[in-house]
Amino acid sequence: HPDPRILDLYHLTPSAETVFHKGRGCPACHGQGFESREGFFELLTVTPAFREAIQTQAPETELRHLAVQEGMEPLLSGGLQKAKSGRVSLEEMMRVIPYEVGARFCPTCLHPLEHDYNYCPECAHRQNYQCTHCGKKLQATWKICPECGGKA
Repeated sequence: HPDPRILDLYHLTPSAETVFHKGRGCPACHGQGFESREGFFELLTVTPAFREAIQTQAPETELRHLAVQEGMEPLLSGGLQKAKSGRVSLEEMMRVIPYEVGARFCPTCLHPLEHDYNYCPECAHRQNYQCTHCGKKLQATWKICPECGGKA
């Protein structure tokens, strides 16, 4: 069970289906908990749409969004998939892939999300929770709104 702060940092919600693995370590692996290497890659193909966005000096967030739309899997998203599948530990993934400030992924399917998305376009999982009374942003686990006391 990963540290809840790590799960929160990567916007992951613990579930019965998601199991993270961590090796115990042994003499064969010199106590590291793994014995081989796993590559992490991010490949961006410059499509005509992406080339046009570069030429018009689109903002970085727009370029990232377009890259994902055009088929690029972000490094962090691929790393989280490998951690969820047990090919690497979550801690090892965090060690080799720097956390992207503001990176946001669907906790259900790990699809990259923009900050204003209310639902994941890949799996339709609800992302943003707001109080129906005052509009304050709520966390998914809150029972009431801390601002106005309304039911979440």
